[in-house]
Amino acid sequence: MTPREEREARQRAFEVAELRWHWDGAYQFGHDGYRFWARRADNGNVISDPDLPTFRQVIRMDYIRHPVPRDPAPGPERRQPLSTDCRNPRLAPPVATVCRLHGLTG
Repeated sequence: MTPREEREARQRAFEVAELRWHWDGAYQFGHDGYRFWARRADNGNVISDPDLPTFRQVIRMDYIRHPVPRDPAPGPERRQPLSTDCRNPRLAPPVATVCRLHGLTG
């Protein structure tokens, strides 16, 4: 492998890692030497494109049209999400503080 090919391979690996960072759990990512590809976690369908900006857009559009269900948090304690509604007694702590400061608690 030439130095240029090594740099390109490292760059593609970095780009795939960045995609994983943003979409992990919804898609599996890779690059086969010719194109970027993503496999949906729910049904195994594969999306691919050789151009990274186009590939990112295709993933976004795919997810918007058909969101990939994600598993709830692992572990025995599956907490209910905290509310952001000031009238709800189960507020996230930063929201509760803002509500109190603005006199919005119900």
